[in-house]
Amino acid sequence: ERMKNDTQMVDNTLNSIGVPFIEVTYERLYNTDDPKEWRRIFEFLGVGPSKNLSRQDVDQASAHLSTSHNSHKDTLENYENVRDLLTGTEFEELLH
Repeated sequence: ERMKNDTQMVDNTLNSIGVPFIEVTYERLYNTDDPKEWRRIFEFLGVGPSKNLSRQDVDQASAHLSTSHNSHKDTLENYENVRDLLTGTEFEELLH
């Protein structure tokens, strides 16, 4: 229940400040043979394949990808904005 409330709070915050986002789940990404969720992500981001993507394509590409980064500074274009918004909140500890 807490996770659901936290998720709703984040969704509301992103909506209130006009940040576009989509919700995805691990289960829809990895526990199905249908790559529909991956296509949704690519369409949202405006990059990568959005059509003719197979589960085999996803699995082959995933085998060569790193699953973590050393720092959010390296992966978030607007890291300073995110840091400023999270500083002093219960989510501040999630920054690295």
